[in-house]
Amino acid sequence: MKKDILSVIIVLILLAIIGAFFFMLPEAEPAFGPVELSGGSIIVEDQESVDEIYLAVELVEPGFISVHESMGDAPTTVVAVSGLLPAGYYDHLLITPESPLTPGAKYITILHQDNGDGVFGLQDDKPVSVNGAVVRPSFKVGVKLEE
Repeated sequence: MKKDILSVIIVLILLAIIGAFFFMLPEAEPAFGPVELSGGSIIVEDQESVDEIYLAVELVEPGFISVHESMGDAPTTVVAVSGLLPAGYYDHLLITPESPLTPGAKYITILHQDNGDGVFGLQDDKPVSVNGAVVRPSFKVGVKLEE
């Protein structure tokens, strides 16, 4: 009987130690989650050209702009990426897609913070979130702009 009680006590102590170990571990940062910054924005309007994307960008940290095809409101395949942009404001930034964009299609731009290596990596350079919302405006292509 004493052996059974002692065994239960030892098991409870081990469980408490293991539980404390997991409780004390630092919380892991999500691998693909956005990084919250104090600012950053993309302003993009519908585009006439299928070969050029013009936008205005503000970055508080060095980063990139990626342009994605969309499935509804979800970004899918990357079709264009800016070069590394130092922190600052860019009024008339040109991004050239890898191939012509599809007229009438919707595209999504996403602001990414550089991870420090100066090279864009979709999984390495996290999307930027400002006030809890990812910076990701969309636009359509092949739209005749009014003058």
